[in-house]
Amino acid sequence: MQNAGREFSIFNFQFPISNARRAASLASARDFLNATRQKFLQLIQERRSLFATFQVTAGCNLRCKNCGGDFTEPRPDELATEEVYALIRNLQRAGTTYLSLGGGEPTMRDDLPQIVAYASSLMGVGMVSNGVLLDEEYAELLKRAGLSVVDISLDGASAETHDPQRGAGSFERGLRALQNCQRAGIPVVDLQTTISQLNYPELPRIIRLALDLGVNIVVNQFIPCGRAQGRDDLLLTREQRKELQRYLIEQERLFGKQRIKFDRYYIVSEDEKGQRIWGDPAKSGFNVGDPFGIYGYAIAANGKVTPTTPEIEIGDLRREELSEVWTHSDVLATLRNRERLKGKCGRCEYKFICGGDRRRTHALTGDPMGEDPLCWYEPFLETMSYEP
Repeated sequence: MQNAGREFSIFNFQFPISNARRAASLASARDFLNATRQKFLQLIQERRSLFATFQVTAGCNLRCKNCGGDFTEPRPDELATEEVYALIRNLQRAGTTYLSLGGGEPTMRDDLPQIVAYASSLMGVGMVSNGVLLDEEYAELLKRAGLSVVDISLDGASAETHDPQRGAGSFERGLRALQNCQRAGIPVVDLQTTISQLNYPELPRIIRLALDLGVNIVVNQFIPCGRAQGRDDLLLTREQRKELQRYLIEQERLFGKQRIKFDRYYIVSEDEKGQRIWGDPAKSGFNVGDPFGIYGYAIAANGKVTPTTPEIEIGDLRREELSEVWTHSDVLATLRNRERLKGKCGRCEYKFICGGDRRRTHALTGDPMGEDPLCWYEPFLETMSYEP
């Protein structure tokens, strides 16, 4: 990577920072905004519901301090097996091609292998798990059922960091689950980690652990909601978040996008190569930033569609077709209309390739269209402005 600016040290790693406000160097911030707006509007017309996250149960066998949902016991109105099958057919009719099963803890459902087998006959299927129940036999069962991706949550590089957050012995069980899934031959095995003030300095060691195990890493950022409601002290600062994404971009350059995975919001402001593609009307490549409401959506354990946080329900897939909800929801129409973004998100030249994280913004501010409080970037434009 060429050195386009001063050196910035993070975790004892030298990251070359290019000059800020890239759009201005491409032509002008306004030209960039106009070009990306046109691409975004063309893309948004497709309204494709490509992937879903499905909370198959609210029951969980751990009591993690950083849980975003405060999951404990199954909901009384959770979908039964046949209802789950009907839901999967509903998603497939609407064009969904990938389903990620989560919770709670999905392995708490006795019928999970049957659900995986049914879903995998119609679409790709993944799972997010704490790994407690994933012994070698169960991992092999899920592999035979058609599970193609598994994410195991580890929030530290050792039990000393992880177990205080998720429970005694959970690090070793999660570690074994990763190895069991590898041995079973599940095609994609990820170590998923949530970064907060508790483990931020340990991120390089967590990445090294994943690489040494031969698995990928998925990096999430802590949000104080659910059981962690009110723990704003555990949020990363804006400066830490900036350093984090710069570090992950460099790790991605070294090891590849398949090995290092994270939400790429905000860092698009420093992606010079990407901007040359996204801002060129003659080039087809594009990036929408936050995909929820555009390509992706979430489903609660009772079949309700929730595009941002559980407080907003836009449809009931027990009774409604996803294709109808996806096409006619006023909430989704608002999420897709980035002209309605507020604060600096509304005047940012990168809003059509980023848009901020709408789910986390909603969780933190109560307004899904509000200014993203996690973003460090200051827009080049003082006002939102388009060419006639």
